[in-house]
Amino acid sequence: GIFLIFARFTHRIVPQNALLAVGGLATLVFNFGSAPGTIWPMATLSNQGVVLCALASFYLMTRRDHWHWAALLTASLAILSQGNGLAVPLFGILICAFNKRWPQMLVWAVFCVGWSFVYLNGYHSPQHHGSLLDAIQTPFHYLLFFFCFLGSAFGYPTDFSPALQVVFVCTSALVGMALASANLYRAFKPVGHYAKPLIWFNAFIILSALATAGSRLMFGIEQALVPRYHINSFLLISSTILLYLDHPDKNNIIRQRLIQVLPFLTIAGVILVLLTIPVLFVARDAMVPHLINMPDL
Repeated sequence: GIFLIFARFTHRIVPQNALLAVGGLATLVFNFGSAPGTIWPMATLSNQGVVLCALASFYLMTRRDHWHWAALLTASLAILSQGNGLAVPLFGILICAFNKRWPQMLVWAVFCVGWSFVYLNGYHSPQHHGSLLDAIQTPFHYLLFFFCFLGSAFGYPTDFSPALQVVFVCTSALVGMALASANLYRAFKPVGHYAKPLIWFNAFIILSALATAGSRLMFGIEQALVPRYHINSFLLISSTILLYLDHPDKNNIIRQRLIQVLPFLTIAGVILVLLTIPVLFVARDAMVPHLINMPDL
């Protein structure tokens, strides 16, 4: 579903280079770096389900036809998929406000309050989860976890090589910083029609990274690199590329340079897929005993 939406955007944004761009995006979306999501049903339904429903919601919200109301259904599915899905109706309120759709904004506000009550009523946070206080007490580690989460496509948690773990953490953090900066810069610049839902989608992933850093920081920085989080990083990279391709000025220098390097991005994506194939089998062998011995939470 995510790939189909990206492919549709790509065909409209760069029709002359659509096939090449779609090929590059395919290597990012269908990537064995997210191996546990293919063998662990809970990760598939939550981590991948919520981003699909969120992207579909933002796409439908930015349309001006009757399909806008279908976003209420996909937003509901996002909430039912994972807790961070509660951010989708919040973004729905903002989208309506930015577009001055005041009656629709009221509907989204009621929708958001209703789902928040249903979801949070009687909710108990697991004892092993962190809190906002942990983030306040260790701001450097919190930000490092946050940036590593965004760039987690370039790292894995490993116990057999401390030096390699440092390389993964540094690389992922630098990539995460670059992605956050690129999206912050683009958010305040003129955007094309298809870039609008991508801006909200990227903001959703970044907000999810902030929330995850607060709740998982106590497990260590390497927790930000676990494969089930990689889907967020891969999609953020893909969406950011499309965001810069969909520029109102077709002669924009950054857009032109990005189109020129699309072949190299595609090749790099294929290489990344090949390099992460072993992770699928490592994850499979490591996941089975872990699931068998998992305590009830």
